[in-house]
Amino acid sequence: MHTVRFPDATPRSTVDVLIVGAGPVGLAAAVELTSRGVRAAVIERARTATPVRAGAMGHTPRVVEHLRRWRPRRDGRGAAAGAGPARHD
Repeated sequence: MHTVRFPDATPRSTVDVLIVGAGPVGLAAAVELTSRGVRAAVIERARTATPVRAGAMGHTPRVVEHLRRWRPRRDGRGAAAGAGPARHD
């Protein structure tokens, strides 16, 4: 199973919204907010994620609509590039 390592970074010192948790909802919120010009940062306690842990076993039609609108790239970076999760211990 493929494991994704989260970047070991510090969130920006000033943000409009701090999102706690880099799960599907936290990352979706970051993408949506960033696409609307809101400065968002995501913090996550975990150091890695797997597709099973992230709940990526399937998508509803509504999720697919959002993914098309956000146009994520194959390398995992989309509209919120640079707003990825920072690990927070």
